[in-house]
Amino acid sequence: MGISCSNEESEHSHHAEARGVALFMNDVEIARLDSTILTGQISVPANNQISDPIEVKFIADDDERDLFQPQGEDHWLKTTVTDTLIASVYRNNDPETKWTFHLIGKTVDTTDILIQIFHVDHPDYTTPVKIPIVVVPPTVK
Repeated sequence: MGISCSNEESEHSHHAEARGVALFMNDVEIARLDSTILTGQISVPANNQISDPIEVKFIADDDERDLFQPQGEDHWLKTTVTDTLIASVYRNNDPETKWTFHLIGKTVDTTDILIQIFHVDHPDYTTPVKIPIVVVPPTVK
């Protein structure tokens, strides 16, 4: 399971309890990390092309494993790419897309990304393994 928030003084309901993430591009699931079981990967074109939006939904840490996005201003998405010479994250500051990011593919190679639900000043959830990013040659139009 991911690393969870354990601040005993705060109310449990204010923390996002997740067991994984599902990533969607154009409403199609491209990768899922459920606990430590990873399926899929993120592929983006090289030469500084910006990917389509990648929407992050979290897998609830319960028997139903419903997908959710934390509500409220106290939670936000934090992403960390291991090698930003290969790919980097682009995000706008629109509250409507706070659980969405784009990747900019720079060089044909592979790297990975760590995803967190951040709550005030600490992570409520951190992916236990990094999700692969494959930067592929750009398509010629």
